[in-house]
Amino acid sequence: MTIIKNIIRSTLIATTFFWLIIYKYVGDGAILVYIFLSLLPIFLSCLVTILITIYPFYWIISNDTRTNSYIFKTYFPYYAIVSFCGSMLAIIASNFELFVIGFFASAFITTSHSWMWFSKE
Repeated sequence: MTIIKNIIRSTLIATTFFWLIIYKYVGDGAILVYIFLSLLPIFLSCLVTILITIYPFYWIISNDTRTNSYIFKTYFPYYAIVSFCGSMLAIIASNFELFVIGFFASAFITTSHSWMWFSKE
């Protein structure tokens, strides 16, 4: 999967998870407008996150002897631990605010899926 397809899929998944978490706290009449308006910031968040934190592993480390599967099995567990701890610290620091929970939960799930998609290339 190319990086553009990965970012687009990540944006759609992040948008879905974010709005599934917070949909009942937004007025029913304007939810579609909010979802549409949130696509750009979520896309930019996915773009920056994937380009800075995931893609360098596959771009710098990969060679003939290190396959994408090898990179995934070697580095993903550490990435998952660090990103989970960072997400939990941010959620706790926000005093469990719903929008922060929605953001970091969708970011964690999305980045985990991005790792899997890159490993299957």
